Amino acid sequence: MAKDNFTVSANVKMTHQEVADVLCSEDFLPAIYEQREEVVESTYKLLNEKDGRKTFEIEEIHYKRTKSGKMDKSGTQPHTAEYLYSQKNQTLSFDFGASQRFRISGTYTISENAGGSKLSLNGNIDIPIPILGRVILPAVKKEMTTRFDNIVAGLRKKAS
Repeated sequence: MAKDNFTVSANVKMTHQEVADVLCSEDFLPAIYEQREEVVESTYKLLNEKDGRKTFEIEEIHYKRTKSGKMDKSGTQPHTAEYLYSQKNQTLSFDFGASQRFRISGTYTISENAGGSKLSLNGNIDIPIPILGRVILPAVKKEMTTRFDNIVAGLRKKAS
């Protein structure tokens, strides 16, 4: 079994509401998901929007992985992440139960900063597989921090 918590943050030259609007838009996060080689497609589905709260999910279809972690293009698997945005708290929480093998969850926090906003991600990774969990945990953590970097790069591109 392997568990880890991580935090990353970056500054962007957008207001906190602009950051939230982009993160919660129909096209932004699916495009970030599709930057990964193994993702075939991703779709956005709005579940609920009321009183400054927005719940949506993003389903990604990606190629299967072999037990050794290599990509297997002979088949695909769907994985869904559910997101909850709170305007009051300026947070976007997510829960990504990729499979019964592991769970990734976390919260993006948007705060005002001189000249823009600070976007922080506090993430949790739980891989309840003995021995193998400790082996793949660093790769999963790297993927999550890379996804955060891609989000920040996308926000900065929209800000320019």
